[in-house]
Amino acid sequence: MHTTKLKQRCKVAFVMPHLDAGGVERVVLNILTHLDRSRFAPALILFNRRGALLERVPQDVEIHDLSGGKARWLPVRLARTFAALDTEVAYGGTNAANLTSLVAAYLMRHPPAIIASEHTPPAPYLSDAKMRRLRLPLMRWLYPRAAAVAVPVGRLGDDLRDVLRRPSLRVVALANPVLDSLPQPSPPPTHKAAPDQGAAFLTAGRLSQEKGFDVLISAFARLLPEFPEARLTICGEGPERASLEALCRTLGVAGHVEMPGFVQDPIGRLGAGRIFVLSSRREGFPNVLIEALAAGMPIVAADCPVGPRLALEHGLYGLLVAPQDPAALAEGMRQLVVDHTVADTYRRLGPLRAAPFTVEAAASGFADLFETVAERRGASPVNRIGAPA
Repeated sequence: MHTTKLKQRCKVAFVMPHLDAGGVERVVLNILTHLDRSRFAPALILFNRRGALLERVPQDVEIHDLSGGKARWLPVRLARTFAALDTEVAYGGTNAANLTSLVAAYLMRHPPAIIASEHTPPAPYLSDAKMRRLRLPLMRWLYPRAAAVAVPVGRLGDDLRDVLRRPSLRVVALANPVLDSLPQPSPPPTHKAAPDQGAAFLTAGRLSQEKGFDVLISAFARLLPEFPEARLTICGEGPERASLEALCRTLGVAGHVEMPGFVQDPIGRLGAGRIFVLSSRREGFPNVLIEALAAGMPIVAADCPVGPRLALEHGLYGLLVAPQDPAALAEGMRQLVVDHTVADTYRRLGPLRAAPFTVEAAASGFADLFETVAERRGASPVNRIGAPA
């Protein structure tokens, strides 16, 4: 019977290039941590065993490192690892992990069911992705072979079908598991302090070009004449650190901008009393906005494709401003400093919007998908933990 099969633990492998501190990496870590161990036996496969989040991987999860060989043989090494683990379902967390997993499955006689995932708008991503001329044809060929393509919002799936010209692509929209729980709401501010004291801004993300922190620093520089005590904190690490620090010096704001590097739970530790700013040039579904909403932070976000508009429900839960526009971003930041009515409304509504993105609610959706594709694959003999090989 169907229910009898599900009593055996399904072997699920999560495939990632690394486990550096990023949004996708946190999604994978949250799924790994909260999968029901009576139903699943998870494993983690890394192209390179490194990353700040490695120490948070549950102790019962085996980590398999595929580094140490030539890159062109990576799909072969991955196929051998899938076979050695008797993998039934493999989840690719990034585009590179998706393509490598699908090639590995193509090489195997009894491959696992591959669930690819995409978290960013495909057209902007592919416009500046490495090896674009090869990547796009590979996606068009390989993605239809996936058991499913998981996306955080349906709009991303629609865009992916259009870009790949694959209207029948099997896309499943699943909310990202972002929040361990909804935090207790903070008491509303009294607004008795001088207006300048409210001009404290926080953002977090990889220090990379697509996050638009150069735009944010330029916007912040426009605010300083009006709010000379204002502060901006940018949490994260990445290749743009040196250029961003140089921009701060050029614009004369270095004394007002803090860049502390990677901070565990930056919103929980630093968010109180601050305004959250998202300045990205592109975003899939920005988990960091959900964290800021849950914490009751007022938010101003660049209306870049496609995630901020979806996360903030077209501006219902936060201000949306023109992307890549320092003047527009500065005006949005200013509005949340001076307009207490608007800021307090966002503080009150934010946790309501964040509620569906608790780990418990979202992880159950992933668990159901894993079991569904495993059962489809079950048309051919499949080994399970606890069952004879």
